[in-house]
Amino acid sequence: MQSATQAPSTGGRWGFAHVPALDGLRGAAVGAVLIYHLGHLDGGYLGVDLFFVLSGFLITSLLLAENAGNGRVALGEFWSRRARRLMPALLVLLVGVAAYAQWVARPVDLGAMRSDALATLAYVANWHFILQGTSYWDISLAPSPLQHTWSLAIEEQFYVLWPLVVVGLFSWARKRERSAELTVARFAGWGALISAAWLVTLHLWGASDTRVYQGTDTRAAALLIGAALAAWHRMRPVGESKLDRYAKPIGWVAGVVLAASWIWFSGTSPWLYRGGLAAVSLLAAIVVWAVVRGGGPAASLLSIAPLRWLGLISYGLYLWHWPIYQWIDAHNGRLPFLGDRVVSGVALVLLKLAVSLAISILSYVVIEQPIRHSKLRGRPLLATSLSSMAVVAVLIVVSTTGAVSVPGQITSVNNPTVEVVGAPRVLYVGDSVSLSLVEPVVKDPKAFGINPINRGLPGCSIVAQGRESRNFAGQAISPPRCFPGLDDELVNFKPDVVFLMQGSRPNDQVKIDGKWVGACAPEWNEAFRTSVHDFVSRLQAAEVPVVIGTVARTSVNNIIHIPDSDQRIACANAQLKSVVDELPGTHLLDMDEFVCPDPSAPCREEIDGDEIRPDGLHYGKGPAGLAVADWVVGQVLERADLKRSVAD
Repeated sequence: MQSATQAPSTGGRWGFAHVPALDGLRGAAVGAVLIYHLGHLDGGYLGVDLFFVLSGFLITSLLLAENAGNGRVALGEFWSRRARRLMPALLVLLVGVAAYAQWVARPVDLGAMRSDALATLAYVANWHFILQGTSYWDISLAPSPLQHTWSLAIEEQFYVLWPLVVVGLFSWARKRERSAELTVARFAGWGALISAAWLVTLHLWGASDTRVYQGTDTRAAALLIGAALAAWHRMRPVGESKLDRYAKPIGWVAGVVLAASWIWFSGTSPWLYRGGLAAVSLLAAIVVWAVVRGGGPAASLLSIAPLRWLGLISYGLYLWHWPIYQWIDAHNGRLPFLGDRVVSGVALVLLKLAVSLAISILSYVVIEQPIRHSKLRGRPLLATSLSSMAVVAVLIVVSTTGAVSVPGQITSVNNPTVEVVGAPRVLYVGDSVSLSLVEPVVKDPKAFGINPINRGLPGCSIVAQGRESRNFAGQAISPPRCFPGLDDELVNFKPDVVFLMQGSRPNDQVKIDGKWVGACAPEWNEAFRTSVHDFVSRLQAAEVPVVIGTVARTSVNNIIHIPDSDQRIACANAQLKSVVDELPGTHLLDMDEFVCPDPSAPCREEIDGDEIRPDGLHYGKGPAGLAVADWVVGQVLERADLKRSVAD
């Protein structure tokens, strides 16, 4: 996240000099986000809220100080400082993304890269992801290398709009001979309250988590809390407020609670959208207040060199770390500059951090600082900025030319309305991979010789039911309740056989006894086996045979680049086999028999030139996908000792 500005050095009775501890706070915040994106520190994403509060505080402090010193705010100069500080590094990042798109990315990735990059360039990435339905918590396909820029977009929108509002408030206060600081404090305070209440309201109305979490209107609360704190701080010189004497102990308590929230509160916690985000922002504001008003041991701790240093490069570090993580994961930890050695575990974590730090330092020294302190101002700066943005936009469009469409993740399948007389009834359950297999069947059940019905749901995870869950990128997800209405379906549809499949779920993690575990961990293996066992037993109680489909090995075309994926898939499949061995009347369908028939070779990618899994995960809608769906139907019926209906 960006280091919005150095702490104002206004000096004097009403200002405050540079506060090193604020750099340390930025360092702590960006560190939390980096660790969260490594798959650790459940609440590390809340570091973004600390950034928001800091940005609101620092920017408003600058505006108030300039108004107090000059009687006005030079908006043009303010925005030119923002442009010199923030735009160069972002443009270089987008050039890097364009280069990746041109020479590395596959055609199926290019369409999303183009739209994401253009939205990032226009500083509207948050609304782009909201309209796109891309969830920060559940990146079910390939995570965008620009997914994290939603927060930068919110801050940039704030930097454009808030100075205009503040200048208007200054004018209003001046005409009425009111205190500018008090006017800003009241406006920001009420604005924060309205924004926080609006967030809760949208959540209760059923808005998506993405809309609630990434909306500028809902997240403005944190920025405005920081702004209100800045105004209050200028109203009361340090030492003149009775509260100042308690700043040190209150700051310690707030800091400990804030740190605890970073450790324990996942993105799916119910409290998050019911006042939790506002509470975290208030805690962050209390910590900032304690640092600038009370100093003491907490400020000394935050002023240590490593944290301050991280704070200074926090903007570049936030910009670069996520695409670097994705790039390293895309190579499955096998990088050319390491001689194609495979890196995993702690070494992989250290590699990601080292590369992120190296590029961020380079960005800070070579790009950010020289341009920030350059003499480029006024119209030359505007012309340079607009022309640079235009050039980058052209690079993005040109580098993403040749994009090919990939079937979107199926969200639902309409079950057939006409029954195939005499055909066996097959009930499909599972996630979106199961949906991709049943979709062609329900469109033309007569051609497949069965009566299918779908009760699968995208993201369905048997092992995650009733548990906290996160995806392979370490981001909290909210899997749906699997198989709603299943008991009624067993009575009304009366299936002759049930086909169960879980697509990419082995790469997710669940929390068991306070510990995050994934496939191959003994706790996960037992939980997964038990969950499948209980579900199958439930079906067998209705005297319905069950065929369980294994998870096929990873496709080389998979847009989900997950290290050690095949190993986890093998562990999950071993648990499925264990259930089949335990429960009579249950059968295993090894998807590798058709999709990956040679264990020593990569999986089949095409059939007669048509891709089997266009995105590497879901089965396609073309002839190859139909061939897989038809093979599955035949294998399921064979295991249940059933026969297709012969077409007239």
